[in-house]
Amino acid sequence: MKRLFVMGCILAVFVAPASAQLPANAYFGLFIDEARTDWCVAGLGAHMMYFVILPAEGGVQCCELSTDLIGTGVMFFVPTYHPDMASPVSGSIPGDMFFCFDICQTDWVWAYSIQLLVQSEDPIRIEIGPYATQPYPIAADCSLGEGEAIPFTHFYINDCGPTGVEESSWGAIKSLYE
Repeated sequence: MKRLFVMGCILAVFVAPASAQLPANAYFGLFIDEARTDWCVAGLGAHMMYFVILPAEGGVQCCELSTDLIGTGVMFFVPTYHPDMASPVSGSIPGDMFFCFDICQTDWVWAYSIQLLVQSEDPIRIEIGPYATQPYPIAADCSLGEGEAIPFTHFYINDCGPTGVEESSWGAIKSLYE
């Protein structure tokens, strides 16, 4: 009986990750690291910011978005792009940006990291928004079908703000982690 229980537990460990589902829409977020541990930094000096994507059900191949600086006193250095990023990347940080991956991404992936030099103690925020005249940020799936991408988190400097979430029920949000 004990052996059967242990085998069942081992099977559950291997089957659970395979049954995780991706959401209907891609999610974009700005974090302090690739592991998505936080979206807020405090103090003057150098800080890292990562643009991270949770793909939709069909994966993610290309993205169109903007990043907007709300406040002053931040210098942006040259970004480092994910090794699977196709060239060229169009746009700037902050500003409008368009990029594609060489291969379809089907799990959390960072698209770029960038070092920021914070020169102000005032509250500052970097927000994800729509590309150019689009109504919302866009993520193209692996068959290059376009869909709305939901800004999951913005990046806060010297003022940790709320988590940006889609206007939805908690059940829909929790389903992202099931």
